[in-house]
Amino acid sequence: MNVASNVAPYRNALLLGVIIPGVFVFKTFMAPVGFEPNPRTTGWHTSRVVGSPEPPAPYSVQMVFPGISFETPIEMLHDKPSDTYVVAQQDGKIFAFENQPDATKSRLLLDVKNEEDFLENLWGVALHPRQDEMPFLYAYYGGGEKLRLSRFPINLHGEKPAKQDEQVLLEFTTYGHMGGALIFGPGEYLYLAIGDGTGASDGFGTGQDISDLYASVVRLNVNTTNGEPYSVPADNPFLDHPGAQPEVWAYGVRQVWKMSYDAESGKVYGGDVGQDLWEALYQIESGGNYGWSINESGHPFRTDRKLGPSPIIPPVVSHAHYEMRSITAGHMYRGTRLAELQSHFIYGGYDSGTIWGIDSESDEPKARLLADTSLRISCFGRNLQTGEVFAVDHASGRVFEIVPNTNQTNPEDFPHLLSETGLFTSVKDQIPADGIVPLEVNSPLWSDGAIKKRFLAVPGNAQIDFEKIDYLAFDEPGWRGWEFPDGTVLVKTFYLNVQTDEGVQLQPVETRLMQLESLDSVEGHWYAGNQVWRGYSYRWNDDLDDAVLVPSKGLDVHYTTVSEDGVAGSQTWRYPSRSECTSCHTQAASFTLSANTAQLNRSIASHDSQVNQLEWLNDLGAFENPVSADSLAVQLPDPRDETVNLEARAKSYLHANCSHCHRPFGGGNSPMDLRYHVPLEEMSLVGSRALHGDLGMKEPQVVRAGNAEQSVLYRRMMSLDGMRMPKVGSHRIDKFGTGLIRDWIEQLEVK
Repeated sequence: MNVASNVAPYRNALLLGVIIPGVFVFKTFMAPVGFEPNPRTTGWHTSRVVGSPEPPAPYSVQMVFPGISFETPIEMLHDKPSDTYVVAQQDGKIFAFENQPDATKSRLLLDVKNEEDFLENLWGVALHPRQDEMPFLYAYYGGGEKLRLSRFPINLHGEKPAKQDEQVLLEFTTYGHMGGALIFGPGEYLYLAIGDGTGASDGFGTGQDISDLYASVVRLNVNTTNGEPYSVPADNPFLDHPGAQPEVWAYGVRQVWKMSYDAESGKVYGGDVGQDLWEALYQIESGGNYGWSINESGHPFRTDRKLGPSPIIPPVVSHAHYEMRSITAGHMYRGTRLAELQSHFIYGGYDSGTIWGIDSESDEPKARLLADTSLRISCFGRNLQTGEVFAVDHASGRVFEIVPNTNQTNPEDFPHLLSETGLFTSVKDQIPADGIVPLEVNSPLWSDGAIKKRFLAVPGNAQIDFEKIDYLAFDEPGWRGWEFPDGTVLVKTFYLNVQTDEGVQLQPVETRLMQLESLDSVEGHWYAGNQVWRGYSYRWNDDLDDAVLVPSKGLDVHYTTVSEDGVAGSQTWRYPSRSECTSCHTQAASFTLSANTAQLNRSIASHDSQVNQLEWLNDLGAFENPVSADSLAVQLPDPRDETVNLEARAKSYLHANCSHCHRPFGGGNSPMDLRYHVPLEEMSLVGSRALHGDLGMKEPQVVRAGNAEQSVLYRRMMSLDGMRMPKVGSHRIDKFGTGLIRDWIEQLEVK
């Protein structure tokens, strides 16, 4: 491929009017004329991107019960007398299976969804601990703007699902954070964590208010009810407090997704999902105040807000978002298989995939990284007989156990300079090594105004299994993921228009790698298409001749830049942490967001002619299987191409920027499906109720036809506070993108 292809992004920049003639300097990073790599002739044999720059975690994960999987599991329970596991799915279906390693079948116990069609999402379930005497299951679920806590009779050994005979205990309205943790805890009472009911920043000011149930852990007696759905325990801490809801047991929590009770120590732990910067693990006690929203996970947040009736209790540990995101509380380890973890409380991060532990018997518990995985950890299970703890993957629906990590790599072997990666023959000029392919995409992700240059590095003469991964099990040709060979590296360099002493220069600031880890070193893993990707960032030095590996926690650097419309100002550039990479590169999106059919199916310049990029790769022998005609019919349009209809351009933009999370199993906490090929009426977008904050709007909708200002989608894109989308990696509003979405919403027909 010649230089015309490589400079296409810069040609686009010229069209946008951001390169000022005679001022910008780009000779130091442009490929020389005539550069034409041929990966299938030479192959890429210079890779040094192996292992990890961090010391290996002491543990890994290994799949158990390989014959069984679930769809979006949110809870795994265990009945000790019968040695039966119960797994609840987000769609309301609840299954049971016996504790047999070779189990291949689970049976449906109950479907919470009722004739009212009330259920949208099931958030938490709990088994009564005395199933022989009280064969009930308790479920916390939502539908419309309401949340409900109900009791259902079940038969753990019945051949048929239990007949639905629901008794409603609580029902209330919500506009956001639901909480979700539901457990039987001290005193054999039922404990439910309820979120603050808003989308962000405790919009209703309920965090320190105990006159309602929001932002609280409530405690109910469901054993002695005197004919009522429940009774309030006589020792609930706020029974005598004027105006307090008697059910409140603790308060000041934002979004406790999971809690756990350890009968041996009597401790209750809860993981509170943070908003801006922090995640927290709390030991939750009677009358406890955990600070939201005066504090976020023990750190100052809205310090001017009124304190509740008790002092704030700090977290046991807190995690910055560069370490872990979206905390999922687990269980106390009481097993014997990993004796060194005895009395450790195990927990993890949904977005980061990391598993952590604290020594619960220590006077000053410290968080210890146990395992670094690609799981979306929605819950942890435990066996009440053996004390073993399991991690449950929301994406694959599989169950994993923690095992010693046999992959003991040397961090010093990992390249700490971009010039040491073997990816470039000249880093300064951005000339890739022989066998590495430059790529162009149809719909680029917004990256705070950066221009990007992409490369694909496949080791040796290995090939890509074109569209092998059908992760969702129903995707059509053209929308399936590619399976790459071990050692593949995706390379992307970001350029900003930086104000320097010599004028404004379009210069590289970051080169980001996505590395496919060798599966031989990931014993027992199970992932979509058997792919385990790791992200690394390199910051370019002042001389622009090399780049240095960014620390694992990431980095914020301020640049003076010139925007697309010619305005100069300070810009914060975020070099993502390792865990932040996993927030977007999701398993449901097959990890690689640009190296796929819809993005790469486009015309590119090669020599003096235009060729199709997929066919060019195919002719080079990049794929094990040939590109099909059906696949060549799939293409994301360029959102800036005004010859394409407005809806297609808007959907293409949403696909590139949002659909990696907002798709089935993607982790976006919303029913939206923003993949391009989904018909508009099936995207749960136009006219759909907003679930996570009303932004001050009456009857908020995700997209309100004809009114962008009253559409939560648009307002979130325009926000730079806690309501912002995307939440990771962006500090600037995309004027083009928001304008495109605004124009599309405004022309939608009001029905």
